[in-house]
Amino acid sequence: MSATDMTHVHPTREDRVVATLSEVVGGPVGEHAGRRAGRGVSVLGVLLAMTAMTFALGLVSKTACAQDGWPTTGGTRFTHACVSDVPDVYSGDGLDELAWPWSSDAETRLRYPVTEEPAAVALWSYAAARATHLLSATPDLSGRRTLAAETVAATDTVDDERR
Repeated sequence: MSATDMTHVHPTREDRVVATLSEVVGGPVGEHAGRRAGRGVSVLGVLLAMTAMTFALGLVSKTACAQDGWPTTGGTRFTHACVSDVPDVYSGDGLDELAWPWSSDAETRLRYPVTEEPAAVALWSYAAARATHLLSATPDLSGRRTLAAETVAATDTVDDERR
C-alpha cells in the first residue's frame, strides 16, 4: 500500500465504542477538524510567540534591578519593582552554602530555617544554586560555614552569585 492510498481515519467517527467514550472529552471530532495543510499561523504558534514575548518583557523589565544588584533597601527596590524571592531565598535559606532545603542537620537548622517554598520551587532553587556554584568556580563552602549567616550573605562573592 502506498502513502497516497492511505486515508486519515477519525476513530471517533468510525468506531461506535470510541465515539461513545469520546463523550467524556467533548464528543467525536467535528466535520471541520482535519489535518492542516501548512497554511497560516497555528494557535500553538501564536501561544508560543506570546509566551516568549511575555518572558522577554519580564527579563527586560528587571534589567535595572540586576544592574543595581537587586537592592534590598531604598526606593529603587519599589520604583523599579525590584522585588524578587530569588536573591532573598538564595541567602536566607542557605543555598549560598548549598544547604539542603529540608536538612535535619541541627547545625544547618540553627543557621537557616526550613524552606517555606513549595517543594518543586525549592528543588529548582537548590538545583540552580548547585549550577551557580559550579559556574562560579565552586567557592569555599567550609570558609562560609565559619561565618555568621548574615555575614556570608553580605560578602561580595555571594552578592555576585545572587545576581
